[in-house]
Amino acid sequence: MMKKINIPTDNVVIGSNTIEEHKFQVLNFMNMIYDIAFNNGNRNNINPWINNLKYEISWVRWNKYYTTYGFRIEHHIEILRTKLITNQIKEKDWKDLLEVLAKVFDLKYTLN
Repeated sequence: MMKKINIPTDNVVIGSNTIEEHKFQVLNFMNMIYDIAFNNGNRNNINPWINNLKYEISWVRWNKYYTTYGFRIEHHIEILRTKLITNQIKEKDWKDLLEVLAKVFDLKYTLN
């Protein structure tokens, strides 16, 4: 089982409202969701984290691939939300979403 996403912080300034910051925040919320899902977090309160993830995604939608993959992203997010709430989440569900986000938004990270 993974522990977390290592997110490079080059060119990231919190509060700068840049694409780099929003990409960082997408990965940051994926880390938080992972902790909730697999490290005994409170799954009853998942909606704010999912909503924050969707908010950050909305800032990086400019990417040309979003038109092609946007529905797939929304679909993966809703599957993840449902499986978290119903206690049916698997690490693969989370990782599938992470891989789609990384591809569409060119997110750079490593996994522990």
